[in-house]
Amino acid sequence: MQARISISRQARFRRPSTVMASASMLLALVALPPLDRPAKGATGNPAQGEFEGVRQYQGKDGQEHDIEEPSKKSRSVARNALKAGKANSKEEQLAVEQLLQYDVHALTWSENVAKLPDLRTALKKQLTDLGKAPLPDLHDELNQMALKTCGEAAADDRYPMAVRFNCILMIGELDAKESSGFPKVVVPLPEARKLLVDVVADDKQPVILRLAAVVGLRRNILAGISVDEQNTVAESLLNVIRTPLDPKKDSIVTLWLRLLAIDGVHLLTSKGLKVDQQSIAAALSSMIADPQIPTRMRCRLAGELAGIEAGQFAPKEVVQDAQALANLVIAMSAANPFTKIARQAALEREAAEQAEAASSRTRRRGAADDEKEEKDDEKDEENDKPALPLTKPMRDVAVHAMLYDLGRVRLGLMGREPGKKGEPPHSATHGLFAAAEPDAQKTINVLVTHIDAMIAELAKLNDKKDVDKETVAEAALAIEDSGRQLAETLLSEQPAAPESSEPAPEPEKSVAKPAPSVRRGQPSGNAPPRESAVGSP
Repeated sequence: MQARISISRQARFRRPSTVMASASMLLALVALPPLDRPAKGATGNPAQGEFEGVRQYQGKDGQEHDIEEPSKKSRSVARNALKAGKANSKEEQLAVEQLLQYDVHALTWSENVAKLPDLRTALKKQLTDLGKAPLPDLHDELNQMALKTCGEAAADDRYPMAVRFNCILMIGELDAKESSGFPKVVVPLPEARKLLVDVVADDKQPVILRLAAVVGLRRNILAGISVDEQNTVAESLLNVIRTPLDPKKDSIVTLWLRLLAIDGVHLLTSKGLKVDQQSIAAALSSMIADPQIPTRMRCRLAGELAGIEAGQFAPKEVVQDAQALANLVIAMSAANPFTKIARQAALEREAAEQAEAASSRTRRRGAADDEKEEKDDEKDEENDKPALPLTKPMRDVAVHAMLYDLGRVRLGLMGREPGKKGEPPHSATHGLFAAAEPDAQKTINVLVTHIDAMIAELAKLNDKKDVDKETVAEAALAIEDSGRQLAETLLSEQPAAPESSEPAPEPEKSVAKPAPSVRRGQPSGNAPPRESAVGSP
């Protein structure tokens, strides 16, 4: 356990450069509660989220300096030092220090909230440029300055949350070695990674800050980290995945936190790292089966099943997972993005038929006057107009969104890795199909057949340049029909599930086994194994 570090408020906030933060000190700043801060709302002190930011720094000359935008003259003096990567005179040192302090602290000022992404981009560009200089001195100095300043701001709840969030994102972009060509090869800053791990592991931190930290860790994983650090990062991400969801407290941000954590772990497994995949599978299945989670997120989660090794699934769980994915596809087919257009076309046809019938009756009775006859003729001409075509941009968005969602579900069913030449195009080692018993594989094949039928209908819409509402209506009905057929097929093939864990005689599908496998952390008995592992979302 890290020791608590007591820092005076003046040194910590008014003179940030006086505290030369080592990695352990920065971790402590983020992890520890603000015991030395004034009470929120106290007279003369900023309340939570209202701090405007530090405006002074103590320079290397021991003097206090205001943090302000450098003048043209000051920038001109600093230019030579920035190109060389090192200041060679006191004048250059002061000019460079003023410039770097301004670039870093501007990211923490409340008046800059609307342009924080641009400021992050500018600071990263400054780091990249310094990384190309002949000497590394100024690059390393700016790295430590950004790590210290952003770490302190992220830990301080007096700052606006947008500032704290962007500071964590900035920490995730710090590199010990910048990219110098193509392809981009960077070496992430180890001290920054330790801070990110600590934020992710602290469940008392705001969820949005943990989310930003996971984004930074994902970038570190992609760039490459040592095996020892991979285990540390994986454990912090797994703790996020194992944390039970609370439907009363958790928000969409919490779901994205877990989703990105799962993605980060899968990136580590792709590098050969062995992790607790059972926890991941349990969390995925619990969220996929939860209708309260947005459909598109559930589809994305379904695709993550493709990265789970077959041996991490129990046969009974595979059936449950396949059923959950089938229900997801059925829901997608009933609420596909073209249904609304199809219904609109049907209403327009019905309105046109009613108008035509009314007009015919009027003509048979004889028009009361020429004006009435003229109005009826105008209405007939309006109803005879063809339905407005679905514009290509609208169609492309709807088609591609549904193709992506169906593709993710199919990926989770059939696995991520392609088969060898002459073998089925699914993985022999990953995904639900590889883990399923023969009967369950037949059910999965039925589900994939219906998914492919929906994809074929979407492909027809995607291939045509001009698509009218009638064609869209036909596609919508075909997709809904595939969903209904799938529901009927699964209903007819679904075996009756026993309500207790006691062995009971079943038809041919029953398998004589000592006991169903139970994932780590899951209780035995009548409780649903998935929900007990990760909580009820």
